[in-house]
Amino acid sequence: MVNPSFFVSESNKPVYILIRSFLNDKFIGVLYGEIGVGKTYFIKKLLEEEFIHYYTYVSATDIENIKEFLADLYLDDYTVLVIDDAQNLSLDDFREIFKYYLTNKTLNVIFVGNRNLKQKLNSFKFKSIRAGLNFILELKPLQNFKEFEKFVKHYTSENGISVHFTKGALKYIYKKTGGRIKDIVEILDKLKDKKLITSLYFEKKKVIVPLIGTVALISGMSYIIVSEANKITKILKEKEKKPQKKVVDTKTLEKIQKIKEKDKKLMQIAKTNPALLEEKEECSEGSNILIGECKAATVEKSEKEIKQNKQSKNIEKPKVVNKSLQELNKLQKNNSKISSLKKVYKYAIFLGVFRSEKSAKKVAELAYKITGEKPIIKSTKENLNKVIILINDKEKLYKVLKALKKTKTFKDAYFRKGNFLI
Repeated sequence: MVNPSFFVSESNKPVYILIRSFLNDKFIGVLYGEIGVGKTYFIKKLLEEEFIHYYTYVSATDIENIKEFLADLYLDDYTVLVIDDAQNLSLDDFREIFKYYLTNKTLNVIFVGNRNLKQKLNSFKFKSIRAGLNFILELKPLQNFKEFEKFVKHYTSENGISVHFTKGALKYIYKKTGGRIKDIVEILDKLKDKKLITSLYFEKKKVIVPLIGTVALISGMSYIIVSEANKITKILKEKEKKPQKKVVDTKTLEKIQKIKEKDKKLMQIAKTNPALLEEKEECSEGSNILIGECKAATVEKSEKEIKQNKQSKNIEKPKVVNKSLQELNKLQKNNSKISSLKKVYKYAIFLGVFRSEKSAKKVAELAYKITGEKPIIKSTKENLNKVIILINDKEKLYKVLKALKKTKTFKDAYFRKGNFLI
């Protein structure tokens, strides 16, 4: 029987039931599946559901931390060690983990990986490892739109995401994600986090398509980065190609054509200088674009402003973002009213994820000695500790990464680009 608080698709119910039957007994097994299928989500929800309070989730790319965790394991509590990216483990790594598993009564292990993990275990070289496993199971993606729709309804309800999707919007998301849980959860979580993401919706003929942009609002200043304007245009063109049932007279057709031309001009303005669309004007009937409906006069006004500042056409997106970040930092330093606002960073270097806060602090201190940049330790809702270095300067980013990768401990450090707040 599947717990109603945990969504499991029909195709994955046998996997759920089998792993659940092993919990609270001693076991070691493998869960594999294609990238983005939701292996991490599945395992974490299953362990939380079974009230297993002490479990840790580590990556196989950081084998030294796994060994350190196992060496320090003197707990009497029932413990589950989940090793992600297990396809990267060598034969010796598997043997060492098996050794700890066999000598520690409270330790249980789940190896999680992609299809390469199964291929590795099927090879003759890993025959002895395969023989010692309790199970090797495959997790499959959502098999159809009906399962996808049920998952979205369940996830939004469980996480307090009050967003209503039309059928058209759901089909659009399903098509883009291919039913991969990881991608679906990422989109839904972005809609929940209103501090970082503003979800704009373009509505036409009852078809709603999410347009994800990043918005920072400080003292009336808005910086809007429009990321999917081209997709919206393409979708609308495809919709317009379909034959219309209603008969429309010539004057109405001319009026519609003028509105379309205005919308195209506004779309071009949005690409080159999004800030021009900040002001809300009264709107001509039917003229919908990005932030509300814009009066026809806005087009002429915006075109004049662009002509007066021709250089703005050549501004690259990274420069606009960089300028925005600099303005935010200046405002924080100079204005006491907003000095408490969070600082924005462009790059985040991820050093590792640890169950123990002590281990996270130890790694942070080591990274500080190597780079001179002080890392932060961020707690997740799974009670794990992420060690991150936040940087704004691209040159400094590569310098820090180079220094880290020279060491054995941080050879797998990686960075992501975005807007990171602390």
